[in-house]
Amino acid sequence: MLGANPAYLQNAVAAIDKQYGSMDKFLTQDMELTPQKIMTLRSTFLQ
Repeated sequence: MLGANPAYLQNAVAAIDKQYGSMDKFLTQDMELTPQKIMTLRSTFLQ
C-alpha cells in the first residue's frame, strides 16, 4: 500500500484552501469536475 506524509497532505490542502477557498471550488473550477463526478469519486475512494 502506498503512503503519504500527513504534513505534506495538510500543506497541500491548506494551499488549495488559500487559493480557491475550498476543496470543492478547486475541484470544480481548476479540475473542471462536475458536482456529480465529485460525488462519484468520493463514494468510490472514501469508503
